[in-house]
Order: sequence, then structure tokens, then C-alpha cells
Amino acid sequence: MPAIGPAASTLLLLTALMAAPAHATGDVAETETPTNRLADSASPYLRQHAHNPIDWYPWGDEAFERARRENKPIFLSVGYSTCHWCHVMARESFEDPVVGELMNRHFIAVKVDRERRPDVDEPYLLATQTLTGRGGWPNNVFLTPDLDPFFATIYEPRDALLALLHRGNELWQDAEVGLRRDGERVMAHVLELMNSRHAAEVLDAALLDTTVAELVSRHDTVEGGFDIAPKFPRESWLLLLLHHAERDGDSAALQAVKTTVDNILDGGIHDQLQGGFHRYAVDPSWRVPHFEKMLYTQAQMARVLVALYQLTGDPRYRDATRRTLDFVLTDMRDTDGGFYSAFDAEDAAGEGHFYTWTDADLAAALPRATDRALAAAHFGVIGDGPHNGRHVLHRATSIETLAAERQETVAETGFALRQVTLQLRRARDQRPAPKRDTKRVLDWNALVVIALAEAAQTLDIPIYLEAAKAALAFVDAAMVDADGTLQRVFFDGRADLPAQQRDYALLALAHLTLHDATGDARWLRSAETLAADMHHRFHDAGVGDYFMNPADSAMPRFKSRDDSAFPSGNGSALALYAALANRTLDPEHTNRATALMEALSGIVAERPAVASAALVAADRLQRGQYGPRQHLSQGRVFASARHVAGATRLSLRIEPGWHINATEPLQDYLTPTHVELLGSNGAVLAQQPTVSLPRPARKRLDYSPTELLLHEGELHIDVPTAGAHAIGLTLQACSNDVCLPPTTAQFRLPGQL
Repeated sequence: MPAIGPAASTLLLLTALMAAPAHATGDVAETETPTNRLADSASPYLRQHAHNPIDWYPWGDEAFERARRENKPIFLSVGYSTCHWCHVMARESFEDPVVGELMNRHFIAVKVDRERRPDVDEPYLLATQTLTGRGGWPNNVFLTPDLDPFFATIYEPRDALLALLHRGNELWQDAEVGLRRDGERVMAHVLELMNSRHAAEVLDAALLDTTVAELVSRHDTVEGGFDIAPKFPRESWLLLLLHHAERDGDSAALQAVKTTVDNILDGGIHDQLQGGFHRYAVDPSWRVPHFEKMLYTQAQMARVLVALYQLTGDPRYRDATRRTLDFVLTDMRDTDGGFYSAFDAEDAAGEGHFYTWTDADLAAALPRATDRALAAAHFGVIGDGPHNGRHVLHRATSIETLAAERQETVAETGFALRQVTLQLRRARDQRPAPKRDTKRVLDWNALVVIALAEAAQTLDIPIYLEAAKAALAFVDAAMVDADGTLQRVFFDGRADLPAQQRDYALLALAHLTLHDATGDARWLRSAETLAADMHHRFHDAGVGDYFMNPADSAMPRFKSRDDSAFPSGNGSALALYAALANRTLDPEHTNRATALMEALSGIVAERPAVASAALVAADRLQRGQYGPRQHLSQGRVFASARHVAGATRLSLRIEPGWHINATEPLQDYLTPTHVELLGSNGAVLAQQPTVSLPRPARKRLDYSPTELLLHEGELHIDVPTAGAHAIGLTLQACSNDVCLPPTTAQFRLPGQL
């Protein structure tokens, strides 16, 4: 369906606002504002508005029933606690008694925390984009009492908002029927965009190739990224490119990711003193960020960095992974194991003041002139900075260049820089810090668990695995109600709001990463239970995909099928079923994966770049696993490769009750376990070092009249890999009753693209 423009009465409203001056009201004497309905909300964002003179309602039946009873339009304002422009509009307008008096007289005002309610945020953001051609937060939408949007805007200054409220009320009084009709049309359009059924298409490797080639062509080859400004990391695209690089040896895709990540790591979007990443940059060079730090940004950037390290072996990505996850563990984790949502873009001195520096700030923090000179040169603190005259620290000059200028070794300059960085960090810690949003959001916590478990396996850091387990223990203890329903948000000692489809999908994927990391079958069983619960609560049997919100929502049921700041709900569900199909013998997982892929295929084929999570999942489902961790023989054997200098440790974990054959089995009809080194073209190297497996066990099983030579449990094989591009593995898994067909796998070595 083509995009529709603003309807007739909406155009009338816009025209009237453009032609009329802001409504002159005079000032109202300041009075003490009472606490409104938001004071007890389980949302830091809503509590920020608890003392507004506006009679705010939280999203719910009480507000809707009053709107219908009094036949008033709803003024819906959607934002989040760490949003800079939400704060600006609050100070200018929502804290103003004139605005409050006008809003209370003519509208039912409703506040929504977008992070709690993506099922409200996403459709109304799409409505705003449909009506205005732009979107963002705060997202302010005028609704009919039936919740249909007829006009929308984002940030507005106080006088413009006053004019908008006056004209909106006048039009509601004079043209209510037309506005209702317009709202119905806009909502129908939003439903069509989010829920439409597309004819099935073929999702194959050719579509993946084309999508990756398009992203590579869009890539900024100098600064990295895919936009001009503002610039977002777009982690879903980076993970898609890394998937293609690893599976298909695409060096151009890998280079696009490296260029982007290297520039991000050097830029101001990366916190040079503490680690972690701001949400996006406002300039093309990643130097000046929008200063909020979101939990989901840390989780997904950590996953990108882990995958980059696995592919390249470059210690820079290993170190950046550790800095990112260490920041999350020290500054975004509660003692109960759960992870907080975000740090604000603002602090007591204004937007970004906490993170920015002047020459005078350096002088106060670094008494020695040589230290100041080193910091100024490395971090680019020279003259007036680009953020209100202040500088965002970035890597302006490399350590190698500084070492040459200082006539030192790189190690000596690196040590000096580390000491300077510690001093700057101590000085910054004395400043008033940005506020922290301490609510725990379920799918965001799940993303962190996935990142921690993957990093624990790749980098061999046990504390990351323990932190992942603790986070899931917190979810079990605090975010499940008495009847077993997951709750989406935990804040101020209580959990509320039934979880949405993406919560279930990502939490199940988090359980699977713990299964992969530990071999504990409980995590696999709990992932299957979560998948079944998701299917029961959210499945659209008529189409084959999943609604994002439960059946008892006040809103229509919408579907999450496009990736945004994190993977879509349906893309995550497809990844979940593809992963379960690789790990179990249950055909139901394969059946559901196939049905979901078919339901999504038309949408993915039409706009694959915004459905990259589903595209990667479909590729894994159809072409099998690839990468450093693979489930072989229908999940009976888990194989992982971890690279160290000059060698690779290949680890095999065999499910209890199963075994694999020795390198030289005693029976000709059994396939031996074989490890080999492969060249750049996949051919076996003509000369390769001998790879020895641990000593096999001798056992007699029911199906064999003679003894067998076999391996059970866990075994680790250290493979010298000099000159090779990949490791090939062949094995056959057998139980006491059956032998599965032989299977082969490849593990790409780092730095070989």
C-alpha cells in the first residue's frame, strides 16, 4: 500500500497553524503543583512528569473511558527517561501552568514510556512518520477517543504547542466527524504496514549476496557507517555483514565492518575514559555523540566486537569488548544481577557536560605539563571544541605517532597514556554524573546475557558467564508472576506489564547461549518452554508469524517485523526456531521455523536491509550452521573453536548417552573422527602437521558384537594452524541404539579474509 499523506482536516489544522501567530495567553501566577497520577508509576520517565501541572494519565482504560465519556481528544506523549529533547519539552512546556491549564481543559493527556510499551510506541511512531514524514521523541500524537491518530508532531517549543492545542481543540469542536474519519484512515494504514500479509518469496543465498552488496555500496569508505549525519552504528547491519564475511569469505563485507568499528572506537561516540558507547553521533566523523548510553547499544556492540575478534584475531577488538562489558558490569548492573536501562544524555550542567573537556579542565586534572600535552594531542583537546566550545575526547593522534614525536617506544607512550587516562577518569568522576535509569527491561537484559555468554566462550572469561547466569537468575526470581507469565519491566522493587513477544524470543535465545556455554541441558529445556509459551500467546495462526502484543491489549495487535535499534520480534523468533532445530531432534522446531520463514519471506524479500535479523536466521536455517560454535549431528555434539596465538583449541562436547568414533575405529562401517587443515580454496593442505586426539575408550555396546573405540563427554584438540585458512572436522555420532549419518563442519581461522 502506498504511503498516504495527511488527510483533509489534518491539512486544515497544519495550514491554520502556519498562518496564525502563537496564541497569546499572558502568564499565570505560579502555584504549587500537586502530584498527579504518574507518581506511583513503575517508570522513571513517567515519574519525571509526576509534578507537572498537566493531569497526566498512564496508558490505560481509565484515560480511554474518560475520553469517550467526555468526548475529548487524547493528547498522547511518548518518550523515555534519558531523552534530551523530552527533557527540553518538559521544561519548556509540560512544566508550564499555562500549557497545563489548556491541556487539562480540552484534552485527556496520556504519558507513555516507549521502553516499557513498544506496542504503543512503534505504531504511533509510524503514524507520526506517515503524517509528517519525520519521527522521533518526544512523539506527540492527537488521538480520537477510539485511539485513532489524526495529527502528530515531535518536539515543539512552548508557543507553538500552545497554538497547536488551541487550534486542535477548535477543529475538534468544528470538524470532529472529519477528524475521526481521518484517524481511522491513518490507523488502518498503520495496521496495513505492520500486519500485511505478503506472498511467499524465495529466501536464498542470492538475496543475501545482493543485500550485503547494497550495504557495502552504501558504506562510507572513509569514516565508516551508512549515514551522513546523524550516524548510528546500525549493529544489525554490522552483524549481517559479519555473518556473510564468515560464511562466504566476503572480504569487502568484513572491511566495511572494520572501517566502521575502527572509526567508532576512535570517535567521541566511544567513551575513551570508561568504555561503552553513546547511542549515536550527530556528525559524520563519530566525534560528537548524542550522549545517552543505552544498555542495548552496549550489548549489541559487544556482540559485533566479539565476532570481529573471532574473524580477525586483532587484539584491539578483544580489548574493546572487555572495556564495553566491564563498563556494563560495573556501572549498569544491580547487586541482584539485573541490568539497568540507560544513562541520561544530560547532567546537572547540561547535555554532555560530564563527558566534555576544555583546556582548563585538562590543566586542573593533569598538573604536569607533559601529561597535559600528551592528553591534548591524543584526545584532541586543542582550542574551542565542537560541543558548545567543549571537546569530546576522541583519538585524534595515534600512539605510534605520539611515540615518534616523544622519541619513545610505543610501549612507553602507551603506558604514559594509560596513566593520563586514569587521572582524567578520576577527575571526571568528581563531576555530577548523568542520571541512570534503573528499570530493568526484559529483552534488553536478554541481549546482554547473549553478549556475555558469547564473549565468555570466545575470550575465555569465566566472570562473564557467571554474570550471564546471575542475570537469568534475577529474571526467574523477580520478573515472573504467580501463574508463570513473564513481566516486561522491573522497577522500584516490583515487576509489572506482561512481557511482549520479543521478550520471550530473546530470553529463549539467551537461555540457548547459556546452554552452549555450559552444556547444561536445563537451559535447552527452558528455551524450549519459552518458545512454546511464545507460540501459544502470540502466534497468528492465519498468517504464520507473531503479534508483538498479547490478545487482551487495548490496542489492535501489531507485529514487529522490521529491525530498529535491536532485532525485530519475528526475526528473533526465526533465529530462535532455527537454533532449536539445530540443537534437538524435535521436528516441531523445524516445522515452526519453516512456517515462520515462509510467512516472513515476502516482507524480507521486499525490504531485506530492514529485516536483517530474519535474513540471517533464514540463511542459517537453510544452509546450516557456520562460525566458531556449531551444533552437529542433530545437536548431539557441540563443537567450538577458540583461537590462541599460532593454534586453535577445538572443543567437542558430546551429549550423555552418545559418542563419536575414534580416529581409527575397529569397524570398517563406522566413520572415523577426522580433523584436517584447509587452504584458502577449501582444499586439504598437502602437507599438514599431525593432529592427535585424546586416547579413545574401549566399550562394547548393544549394536556391536565387538568392542568399539570411541570418545564420550568432552574432549579438547589443540590444532597447530600455521599456513591454514580453516579447520575441517568430520565425525559420526552414535548412541547405544543408532548411528546418525556422518557430518562435517568447517571453522574459519582468524585473519584469513
